[in-house]
Amino acid sequence: MSFPSHSQLSLGLASALAVSTFSHAATTQPEVVVTATRGTQTLDNSLASVSVITRQDIDRAVTRDLVDLLRLQAGIDIVRSGGLGQQSSLFLRGSNSNHVLVLIDGVRIASANTGGYAWENLPLGQIERIEIVRGPRAAQWGSDAIGGVIQIFTRRDNGLDATVLAASHRTFGAEAGLGHRESGYGYGLRIGYLDGDGFNAQNPSGFGFDPDNDGSLLRNLSGWGEWALGDQRASASLLATDNVIEFDQGISSVRHHAGSVGLDGEVSSQWSHELRLAHARESLITPAFYSAFETRRQQADWVHRLQLGRQQLQLGMAWMHETGELIDAFSGVSTYDRSRSNRAAFAHWNADFDAHQWELSARLDDNSAYGSEFTTQVAWAWQLASHWRFSASAGEGFRAPNFNELYAPGFGGYYAGNPLLSAETSEAIELALQWHPATTQRAELRLYRNDIDNLIAYAGGATFQAINILRARIDGAELSYSQQLGAWQLVSNATWQDPRDIDSGLTLLRRPTRKASLQLQRSVGERIHFGVETVGYSSRRDFDGDLAGYGLLNLTAQWEVAPQWQLEARLNNLLDRQYTEAGGFNTDDANGWLLLRWRAAKD
Repeated sequence: MSFPSHSQLSLGLASALAVSTFSHAATTQPEVVVTATRGTQTLDNSLASVSVITRQDIDRAVTRDLVDLLRLQAGIDIVRSGGLGQQSSLFLRGSNSNHVLVLIDGVRIASANTGGYAWENLPLGQIERIEIVRGPRAAQWGSDAIGGVIQIFTRRDNGLDATVLAASHRTFGAEAGLGHRESGYGYGLRIGYLDGDGFNAQNPSGFGFDPDNDGSLLRNLSGWGEWALGDQRASASLLATDNVIEFDQGISSVRHHAGSVGLDGEVSSQWSHELRLAHARESLITPAFYSAFETRRQQADWVHRLQLGRQQLQLGMAWMHETGELIDAFSGVSTYDRSRSNRAAFAHWNADFDAHQWELSARLDDNSAYGSEFTTQVAWAWQLASHWRFSASAGEGFRAPNFNELYAPGFGGYYAGNPLLSAETSEAIELALQWHPATTQRAELRLYRNDIDNLIAYAGGATFQAINILRARIDGAELSYSQQLGAWQLVSNATWQDPRDIDSGLTLLRRPTRKASLQLQRSVGERIHFGVETVGYSSRRDFDGDLAGYGLLNLTAQWEVAPQWQLEARLNNLLDRQYTEAGGFNTDDANGWLLLRWRAAKD
């Protein structure tokens, strides 16, 4: 008995065969992605700018800090307010941190109150795969996907494994997992924790400075199951995390869980479907600011796919209900308790006509709080020669106002919400040229422009009420190159961007205009691997002036000391550079990780 071959949820099986981003250019096994179009396609055939971080990449990085992985990706800038576990902001292609749609196994997880996602709350030990799609995807996914989409897939391992780790700043952790697969069913469970003393997150120029260490404790649990029911497959998954964070103004707690159940399969040889029901909840308790935020979200998606020769048509419906609550931490009284519903219908068509590929997408969202948004996207590619491809695309995006922007009472009458806000909107274009002369070598150049209107800012009159006032234009270019040279594997990329406020002419805060990264890995036989990473940034504008550019050098090593046992090490900031990502906050000096992994022998 086998699972349906056309199902998106079969990614749990397919991703086990996926190869590393470092080595995908060096293998004949095609990389399959699903986030860009909500349907399966190979990475080489995707018309969007897509990067994949696999489980092998995570293991080779020898870290449990997501920032170590994401900072190397083209178009991504991360700013963290201190060390491991502290608040992190991610900017994709120069857009705002709330312009990135974040999904875990297809479930939206950003806070409906603040609009952002707590990246520091994501445990790397639970992740099988990350797909990064650059550029607007509202015609496929709806709100938030102005800068792009990042989808995280949790692990679906088969077997037993365990890891213990230690890192700088008295950081210790452990994780363990079990999974089992048979013909027709599978299940798994994974737990983990990461506890560290950290370092002082703020410097003396920061608000409420206190010269002590600011640590964190992250605990997490996940589970999954799947069952074959004839030509259909039922599945269920859950991820729960709890992060306790120390900061100079006190201790905060972020709790999050996301779960889903689904049914997918084939109706006929040309017709498949996928139904998913999901629930997500996030609680953010911040005693220092006398408040607690609560987000609850239910969602349902039903997608049908028709294969028509060399064409595919997708038709889908989506429903989502969000509740956001702001609670006074002392009295327990709700400052606001609001909800809204969103209904959507969407369609996607793609076709492969020999030297030409086409994609057309459209989506209508009808929201009870801010009205309707209709978004479209079109993409075209031309195979110029056997190794060369040119592509062009245009797409729209939007971001719904979050509950704080709509309803927050403010502080003493200042920075209050505005229930009359409209959604932020965007229009983007992109041109790309790809060169792929062999399975071991590839290069890509992408040029893009993204115009964003109705940006929300607290600038309304004397009380700084939230209003739609700002406009931004982001121009950029991304260049990437990868190659396998015998036992060496090289991945490099460079990003130039100009994220600019149209009215003031200033660059947007905390986003560098230039960035470059390089990863070089070497295998010595079957048991030893080592790597070098380097990343460099230009200066960036902050609230109190410009922050200097900087470069970092990191080393990694893995050694299979015995069958089933692997010892791994990582050194970050090897040259001990002093740098600043956000004014008023410290960054780490030279630091390291040490991991010992065990995996049970397979029968």
